[in-house]
Amino acid sequence: MPTASAGPAASELAAPKLAVADIMFATVGGGVWAIASLKMAPAMSAANNAQAALGMAAIFAVSLAWPKLRPASYRRWRVPALVAVRLLLILMPINFSTEVFDAMAPHLGTGRLAWLTNISPFLMGTHLTQLLLVSLGWRLPMRVHIPLQAFKVLALARFAMDAHCRSQLMRSPEVVAVVKALHSSMNLVAECFLPAGSLAGPRDLHGQTVAMLLFCWVLLGWVLPTLLLLWPLRCAPPCPAGSRAASGSGGSRRASRQPSRLLGGAAALACKAVDGVEAALRLLLPAPPLPARQDHMLGPGPLTNSARLPLALRWMAALAGTWLACCAAVPLVR
Repeated sequence: MPTASAGPAASELAAPKLAVADIMFATVGGGVWAIASLKMAPAMSAANNAQAALGMAAIFAVSLAWPKLRPASYRRWRVPALVAVRLLLILMPINFSTEVFDAMAPHLGTGRLAWLTNISPFLMGTHLTQLLLVSLGWRLPMRVHIPLQAFKVLALARFAMDAHCRSQLMRSPEVVAVVKALHSSMNLVAECFLPAGSLAGPRDLHGQTVAMLLFCWVLLGWVLPTLLLLWPLRCAPPCPAGSRAASGSGGSRRASRQPSRLLGGAAALACKAVDGVEAALRLLLPAPPLPARQDHMLGPGPLTNSARLPLALRWMAALAGTWLACCAAVPLVR
């Protein structure tokens, strides 16, 4: 696993392995995309079917044919190419269509154990599967992954929220029950840190549905995949540059510093902001405790003090803060 100190040599060694991983993911992910597209084709319009075909072609062309036919060129342009494909897959109008959402989850199971069979259509119909698997299958450097994943969540919140709320999935009794249960439980968690936290949540069902979707996209579509990418690095002390590649994503410290040299102060501030987000998310990982000597060398600071809190308390605070932020954002996206 390359680390920040491994330098370009480690990055070059990891690049061929990343290309192989990309090919494997394109084969599996593209196959799943094709099967889902064929299954939904009768219920979708010609324009939506054409967009589904375009997405499948982009997956196979960029992540399967390119690394096989031109491996050196692919390794050179891998990061911008995968960024472009990931943006294409999330920004196509097919992702903002109620017709498509209804085709993804035409009906839900009922009964005592129905939630077991409803997990898959819920994850598919709310884009959580795409947000999670694409970020894990096409691994990018943290300084690229974190803002890219945040942008995708914002795009869904801005353009897909209304279509999601009008879908059969979100209006089904099973999902409505989940919305109400989540709203009640998260209000209790929020009240542990803010006595009036329950007052911040929306009262109507539509607002509660919006809050749930925002919460799921942020927590399961952004925080969770980022933590999974950081998991192999949890034993390494976080460096100020924060340029360590996620799970061997091929981005060395020197490579991730290039935007700062090319674009100047604005890029440097953006990189520092992303590094701060990465450092904050590392607090949610069960990293081994630092020796007393190193802990003393870190000095006082908000992140250092937070790292000394129990992991469960850190998670509760993160969940409460995320929930309150999602509830506060409901009027902006509903």
